[in-house]
Amino acid sequence: MIPRGLWFTAPPVIAFACLGILYCNGKGSGDVHGTGQAYDTLDALGAGCPSAKAANLTLAGDPIPVAVGCTDKAGVIEVKLTAHNAVFETERYQRKGQNFELLDAAGEMYDPPVIIAKVPMRVGDKWEWTGKMKAGDVAHPAKATISTTSDQIWIPNSPAVDAVKITVDFSIDGGGPTPAKRNLSFWLAPKVGVVKRTFGSSSQREPAGP
Repeated sequence: MIPRGLWFTAPPVIAFACLGILYCNGKGSGDVHGTGQAYDTLDALGAGCPSAKAANLTLAGDPIPVAVGCTDKAGVIEVKLTAHNAVFETERYQRKGQNFELLDAAGEMYDPPVIIAKVPMRVGDKWEWTGKMKAGDVAHPAKATISTTSDQIWIPNSPAVDAVKITVDFSIDGGGPTPAKRNLSFWLAPKVGVVKRTFGSSSQREPAGP
């Protein structure tokens, strides 16, 4: 790293090279770098389909046993939660380069997609997102802070698994005097994928078995 006092005396080509290192890895000015466990690949992080084929979906406090179906088509991962031949909820993610992105969830789409994981990373990494949240034909400007922490997930009839909890704190400009707040959380673990997620207090998916 170039000492702070040398930024203004270093040759321009060196300065631009340093900027390239920072931003080619998706590290922006608002990022915080963690010191926890390191992950070098999306597979090591568990950024993929949930392995559990059954889950408990809690909607507004009411638990519903659901079947979990997941497809991965050219890096676009679609999770469908079904019961009684009806789809209750759909989640869509995308693996793009070194990023794992949220495309839409609970009927809302994000433009651009929200990066909920990126490698290489360490637990404790934190970054920001700015874009629009769309519900139907209505779009609202929004910002979010994405943070990562270590956690454990307890799976019925299976040992607990170590996971990375990713929290997305949204601030949404809905035209009112103060922005609306919303929180999404995702738990990623190697070999079990997006093992759990919550969309605010209204919707939660957690595994019903291994």
